[in-house]
Amino acid sequence: MLMSANNIVVTCLIALALALVAIPASAKGPESAVITGPGLDGPQQLMEGASEEELTLLMEQTGLWYGTGDLPAPVEEAPGDLGTQYAITWISFGPPGLSVEDRTIVQHLFVQSDGSMLIHTPEQASLQGWGEGVIGWFVAPPGLADTLVRMGLPPLEAPTTQASGGIKVLSGLVAAVFAGLAWVVTRRVRTRRSEVWA
Repeated sequence: MLMSANNIVVTCLIALALALVAIPASAKGPESAVITGPGLDGPQQLMEGASEEELTLLMEQTGLWYGTGDLPAPVEEAPGDLGTQYAITWISFGPPGLSVEDRTIVQHLFVQSDGSMLIHTPEQASLQGWGEGVIGWFVAPPGLADTLVRMGLPPLEAPTTQASGGIKVLSGLVAAVFAGLAWVVTRRVRTRRSEVWA
C-alpha cells in the first residue's frame, strides 16, 4: 500500500526532528576546556586543533571521563607540598536550559618538584553525570604532561628550588660567620687568661 504525499512529508519531518534531537545527545566531550596558570600566555583553549582522540585521552587522564586508558590514581588526602597550581575549566554541553555556570567544571593540577602531577576536583553540582569517583585527590598518570604538550602547551612548570637553595646557602654563611666570631672570642679569652696567670 503506497503512502500518500502528506504521509511521506510528515514521516520525513519526524525523522529530521529526531535526528536533530539526537545530535546533542550523542555528542561526546565538552564544549570547551581552558587551562590557566603560571608560565602560560593567558588562558589556553585546549580544544583548538586537538583531535577527538587527544581530547578523550585528556578527559581520561584527568579523571573527568572514565573509559579505557590512563586513569588517575586516588589518594586519601592532599600532601603537604602541593607544588605549582594550574586549573582546567571545562564547560560541558549539559542538558538544554542549564546555565554556563551549572555546566562549568573546574579541576586543579599541581605540578610537583619531580615533575609528577596531582589532580584535585572539588565537589561541585555540575559534576553530576560525569562518573563516580571523580571528586577528590588523584595522582595523574605520567602521560598527562605529554598529552598537554601535544595539545599545544609548553611543559608545565615545577616549583623552583632556587629560593630554598638560597636560604640554605645564606644559613650556612651565617653559621660560618658565627663560628668564626666564636673562635676569635675564645682565642682572646685564652690569651688574656694566659697573661693573667703568667
